[in-house]
Amino acid sequence: MYTHETLLYTAQYGNLANLEHWADSLLFSDGEHVIRFDLMTSCWEDLGVFEGITDIYLEEDNSFVWVNSEGVEYDRQADGHDAVVYLPEDGLSEHEEYCEIHEDSEYSNANGITPFAVMVPVIFPLSNYPAGSHFVKKASVTCTCHGLDYCSTPSHASYSENCNCGYYKGGYQCEGFARYAMDQYAHYAPSSASWYPLGGDHDVASNVTVTSADDVRLFFQATPSVGYGTYVRVKRSSGTHALVIGEITSSGITVYDANFSNSDPCVVLFKTYSYEKFYSSMTIKDSIVRVVAHPFNGTTEKANSKYHKAYCSIGDCGGYTFLEHASTAPGKNATCKYCGYIGEIWNIAPLTN
Repeated sequence: MYTHETLLYTAQYGNLANLEHWADSLLFSDGEHVIRFDLMTSCWEDLGVFEGITDIYLEEDNSFVWVNSEGVEYDRQADGHDAVVYLPEDGLSEHEEYCEIHEDSEYSNANGITPFAVMVPVIFPLSNYPAGSHFVKKASVTCTCHGLDYCSTPSHASYSENCNCGYYKGGYQCEGFARYAMDQYAHYAPSSASWYPLGGDHDVASNVTVTSADDVRLFFQATPSVGYGTYVRVKRSSGTHALVIGEITSSGITVYDANFSNSDPCVVLFKTYSYEKFYSSMTIKDSIVRVVAHPFNGTTEKANSKYHKAYCSIGDCGGYTFLEHASTAPGKNATCKYCGYIGEIWNIAPLTN
């Protein structure tokens, strides 16, 4: 489950272009037709036919206007009925959806007409592993294999039909899940079957001494490369536990992990702890064993009107995430400092890196 791409609409009249998004609707041109697509109901309506559509944009009153090649603006249909699309003023929904029109031929139909897909930035909890679900091979089978001979190593989990624990890239149970979740967020999976090599470029820290909640707080807040999607493995009073970070604040940490509950093996949790509670609940003993992360400060490219793709700067890694546009001079016609996108930007970027 990398960036999700779900086919929503296949062109009916010609090539798709001029895609705009606001609240829970899309507006775009399909040939000479203006189409509105409702993301909540997956229904679409044809708003009218107009020759030479070159642009669609949003007015401040939340109406849409489309422009033809001669610069004529339309806000009414040919039959005189009002065709302005009025949309809710509450902005984007909680799980913001951003769309793009695919130009790759593999997405085109037999007539060469290109559909579009919705792109959803990866957020935790993942849709296929919500809180309360289980990281297992067969969702219908209870995970009762822990401690048994055929479920005592990751290799057993990789091939044994009797071991139902989830497995990924050389890890199982909590370890496999943390590796999987980090790779989903970074839109990347290393080719190595054993995941990222110990001591490799993606390793941020290892064997960090922590003997109190304050030590944990200091480490997470003072390490810039540690943040959303970072893999962390801690040493516990019995064994170790792996997790990924959902959020770090001054008061606590949000954790996304699996197999932390002894009473419910392989259950997935998404939970916020104070640093004191995190330290005591995890029964951390002496150290944070390993921290792995992508430094998303490599090249950037515009993804849509809100985000740009920020790539991992390590070699030819190829991992990326979505970051919001930011400008040193925010406004309605601002330039993103990182990708060069020009448009409405209100996030402030520092004058120096």
